[in-house]
Amino acid sequence: MSWEKTSVIQFLSVNEGKLVQIGETSTRVKFRGTLIDFNEMDMCSNTLIEVSLALLTPGLDISLTCHDDFLGIHIMTERPDLNDPEVSLPYHIRYENLQLILMD
Repeated sequence: MSWEKTSVIQFLSVNEGKLVQIGETSTRVKFRGTLIDFNEMDMCSNTLIEVSLALLTPGLDISLTCHDDFLGIHIMTERPDLNDPEVSLPYHIRYENLQLILMD
């Protein structure tokens, strides 16, 4: 399937609470988890779409954001005793290389 911003937003919203796999067709990058906390935020003239991907790995948080040409992926690890994440890794997958699979 060919993805674009509107189809990705629809996939993320209708599959909230379900197990999905997000991957990049041009690499071996993939993430598997449950979509939670779908949010639409009004940012003046734009709407920001953000959703969390809950992994089975404790302490690893992934935040997804929909941009015009790509899906933004922010990977973080946090510890309660630190104010900043131990790891903060921004990544993105262009929509033409995006693979979304419903695992349920």
